Amino acid sequence: MDYKVVGIIGLGIFGRALAEELTRYNTEVLGLDKDQDNIDECKDYLQEAVRATRIDSGFLKEIDFQSVDIAVVGSGMSLEETVLSLEYCQELEVDMVYAIANTKIEENIFYKMGASHVIIPDVEMGQNTARKLMRSFVNEMVEIRQNIVVAEFAVPKEWVGRTLAELDLYRSYKVSIIGRQDGEDEFLLEINPDDTIDEETRFLGIAKRDHFDQFAGKTSLGYDLRLDD
Repeated sequence: MDYKVVGIIGLGIFGRALAEELTRYNTEVLGLDKDQDNIDECKDYLQEAVRATRIDSGFLKEIDFQSVDIAVVGSGMSLEETVLSLEYCQELEVDMVYAIANTKIEENIFYKMGASHVIIPDVEMGQNTARKLMRSFVNEMVEIRQNIVVAEFAVPKEWVGRTLAELDLYRSYKVSIIGRQDGEDEFLLEINPDDTIDEETRFLGIAKRDHFDQFAGKTSLGYDLRLDD
C-alpha cells in the first residue's frame, strides 16, 4: 500500500477517532484544532499536532498542508469554519477532501463547495445500527459504493453439509463470496469451492444491497425484526 499523508482540520470526536485509527495504516497524520484539549487527547498518535488559533490558506501553506494526499475537515467545527476550510483546501489544490456534516443540508452545501466526499456520522451510525438490528446473522456490513455492500454473515442451516460449488450463489442470489472462516480459524480469501460448509462457517460476501436483502429473505437467515410487522 502506498504511503499517504492525511491532514485533519478539526479534532472533534470523529476527527480524534479517525486519527487514532489511521495509525494502524501506512499513514502520516497531521492534525489541526483551535482547542488545546483536543490536541492533547490525540497528540500521541499524530505525527504533527498544531493548535490553530486561525485557519486560512496562508497559515495552511506555512505548515505545508498542500502536501497532504487527503484532507478531512469539519469534525467539531461550525458550518462557517468547515466551508472556509473547504475553500482553503481548494486554493491549495488538495486532491481529495472529505467533509464532516451534521445534516443533509450541510451535505449539499459541502459538495457545492468542492468536497470530494461528505460524511454524516450520526446518520451513518444510525443506518449501521438499524442494519445490525434487522440482520442479526450479519457480523459486519460495510457499504463500499452506493448500494454495494460487503458483509460477513453466518450460513443458513440449509447450506450445512453442502459446498459453494453446489450452491452456485451468484446465479441463485447475485451474492459473490470473497472470504471464509471456519470456527476460530483465520479468515481465508483463497477459497476452495469444493470444501464442505459446516455450522460454524462464516462467509464474507459482496453484493448489491437489495440482492443481499433478497438473499436473506429467500434463505432461513431471514430477519429478527421487520419494520412492517
